[in-house]
Amino acid sequence: MRRRIKGLAEQNRKRFGADIVILPAGKLRDARWTDIKEDFDKMVTVIENDSG
Repeated sequence: MRRRIKGLAEQNRKRFGADIVILPAGKLRDARWTDIKEDFDKMVTVIENDSG
């Protein structure tokens, strides 16, 4: 799971030109990948909108 999330961060780094630090919670272990990816995409959108 850690590698997959790290991959998501790497793919999206160019979208807002910064390093991404992710501190996953213990509940991630039981989460579905589609839900994790959707939450990550929402987070990136919030960062993009906040920095502009």
